[in-house]
Amino acid sequence: NKNFAVFVESMFYQNFKLHRMKGSAEFTDYDAVDDDLSKVKLRIASGSAGTYTCRATYNSETCPTTHTFDSGAITVTVTEAVALTQPASALASVGNSAGFTCIFPNPFGSSESYSVVWTFNGKAFFGNGDYYEKGQKVIDGEIATTEPASDQIKTIMSIGSITSSAAGDYMCSVKWSSVYINSDVATLTVQGITQHPEDSNVVQGVDAVLTCVTEGTAKSTITFHKTSDNSGVSDGVAQSDATEGSVVTTTGTLTLSSVSADGQYYCKATWSDGSTTTSNNAYVHAMTFDAGASAEEWAVEGGVVEFSVTGEITLRTDGSGTALTDNDGESVTVVPSVTWEVKDGDSWNTITTSTSGFVIKDSSISEASGLLKTRIRVGPLATSNRIIRCTLTYTSDTSKSFFGGSVTSGELSAKPVYIKSMAMSQTGSFAKVGTAVTVTCTAAADAKPTFRLLLDGTEVVANSQVTVITGDSEFVGTATYTPSKSNYLAGGQSLECEITWNSNALSEEKNLMVYYDCSTMEITTLKTVTGAENTISYEASEEGSRVATVTCPADTDTKKYTLSTSPNAGATATCTKETGRYNPGNLGFCQVKTGVTSDSSGQLWNLQTLGFEVCSDGSEGDYTKANMKATLIKDDDTCGFYPKVPCLKDSTCTLDEDNTGCSYEASSTTLTIFYQVNYNTAQFKVSERNAMYRIPSGDVIQFWGCNAQSKRDLAVNEQFLRQLKESNSTVVQPPEIEDTSVQEPQEPNEPQSSSFGVVGIVGTVAVISAVVSAVGAFIYYKRTYVPSDSILLPNMESFPGSLTFTEA
Repeated sequence: NKNFAVFVESMFYQNFKLHRMKGSAEFTDYDAVDDDLSKVKLRIASGSAGTYTCRATYNSETCPTTHTFDSGAITVTVTEAVALTQPASALASVGNSAGFTCIFPNPFGSSESYSVVWTFNGKAFFGNGDYYEKGQKVIDGEIATTEPASDQIKTIMSIGSITSSAAGDYMCSVKWSSVYINSDVATLTVQGITQHPEDSNVVQGVDAVLTCVTEGTAKSTITFHKTSDNSGVSDGVAQSDATEGSVVTTTGTLTLSSVSADGQYYCKATWSDGSTTTSNNAYVHAMTFDAGASAEEWAVEGGVVEFSVTGEITLRTDGSGTALTDNDGESVTVVPSVTWEVKDGDSWNTITTSTSGFVIKDSSISEASGLLKTRIRVGPLATSNRIIRCTLTYTSDTSKSFFGGSVTSGELSAKPVYIKSMAMSQTGSFAKVGTAVTVTCTAAADAKPTFRLLLDGTEVVANSQVTVITGDSEFVGTATYTPSKSNYLAGGQSLECEITWNSNALSEEKNLMVYYDCSTMEITTLKTVTGAENTISYEASEEGSRVATVTCPADTDTKKYTLSTSPNAGATATCTKETGRYNPGNLGFCQVKTGVTSDSSGQLWNLQTLGFEVCSDGSEGDYTKANMKATLIKDDDTCGFYPKVPCLKDSTCTLDEDNTGCSYEASSTTLTIFYQVNYNTAQFKVSERNAMYRIPSGDVIQFWGCNAQSKRDLAVNEQFLRQLKESNSTVVQPPEIEDTSVQEPQEPNEPQSSSFGVVGIVGTVAVISAVVSAVGAFIYYKRTYVPSDSILLPNMESFPGSLTFTEA
């Protein structure tokens, strides 16, 4: 493979030619060096050995004979430019060792010095076997060269602790002053894990990625495992491969989602030939984050609570907490930014130094514990919860295998202890004397408070019943208070609900207005009249008043009832919840008026000069007692009571025949004719009764000449009329009954009464229908009350020129 140049110097003549001769034959397998072919070169091959000369021939016109000139001979000896032993390609595992050996021929022996050069991917090693790229040693090699024979040169390249960087093409060369021999290229394939998963730190809740890379003549299958139990991890594993030359690079990744706890992992590479290798263990540390023992802090209304959040800032390399250190041996830290936020509806707003109700304290860092602590004070608290949260934001640093991100606390609630509500309830729409009032107090707190009920500052109910509403941090205290008197005139009283929580007392009060209870108040009537029952009814209203009403019995055919009222005794009276008494103070009362069902009357005849008796057992003819009664009860147009008594005339009453008739007093020659009528309907007005039963003034009842059938009877009647005329007898007419209707509540009831009258006849008496005048007669009448079913008989007194009688 060596270029061999043949140089010829000659004079050029006409018809001059040069020939290159190998032995006795001309050869033409050469390359011209210059245009006149004075210099040529040829590639030495295995058949190039021989004797080389230059031969010149020329002739001319003057010298037609061809002349030949040969140069000196050059003898070429050829040694094959091939290593006797070629370096062999090798497959090595990362971390192991490998070597290459070359043996070259040495045609020069000791006559000429040589040098041995090893190259990696076309670039030479240092003489000591080290190889550098960009100032960094990539291959830590060693070169050893020996001469196992006088005509051989042996060189060995040894590589220890192979890394993936050692993979590539290796070639050795030996060089003399003008000749060199290159070996074939040998490839070192590094099969193994060229990138191990690294110890990593990750913010809680952030993904961490472990990477495992292998190289080899084929792709590998990479799996990840937990160091603790060698169990495989399948979720989050991905793999890819790439081929460059004869090297296949396989990359496997394990994504640990939302890391919340520490763990240790390794990868395992398996090739198709069954070979395997395992990586170093990689420790994944979840940076600690603590939002405190409780997500709730309580304080009384108006108080202040404090929250603190701590986050780890020191990077760790193992489960023992060993800190990652830098070149100076100092712990490597990552300090996050701190953000506090407050919840407003569904939104979160950043808390700044100007946000009212919040004070963010300066963060503190503890190098000993490797923690950052941030605090915030919330308050003074109102009656609603303040919900906040804290976010620590870390910046990723791949050079430290730190996976940054944001970690946010849960909701932190600043909760006030306060009385959420106070309510009073009772039967009905208002509080009243004697009716229990139930007081319900609802408190927001994290633990059961003590409840008390105060009235105008004085405890009335202690340790009231408390019911816990589970899950809402609400406690309900109930107490029952029964007022014994009304406080309406005082404008009510303060009813106070008090709770005690952690020695802090809170209270809420309401004005309790206690009214009178009219529902039990009763009233009486001014008086009670016998036979007239007073019925009292009550009607209550939702406003608390009670109306009492007195009613009388319904009228009957014989009785009529009236209600007697006055300014102090009404038909109704109202009790109000404000006063607790009725106005007016009494109810009126019922009076009864009994209707009259019958009346009695009659006429008296003074028969001093008649000379015989009438209406007696010794009477004769029409004047016997039986005949006179028959005459008197006869329904006739002339005789008896029918044509004279108005109600008998118009049939609004009937004649009571048992109580109708006549009597005669012989000693006083007095004839009494009497009657009683029974009204069809009871009568309540005296004036109407007078108009119904009284015989009109001046009328007399005819009882003579009514039944005469014989001459004797006619004679007797004639004698009666004559003697009556001559006797100066008198007929007394009864007076009218006075009207005794009830007018005032204090008046007694008017009983049924009867009247008799005496009709006086002076001078002449008209026959049958004549009107008898009472002239010169003085009548004195005195009325007294008697039972309605009594028949009144007259008592007579004699005065000069007159007759007088009274009812007894």
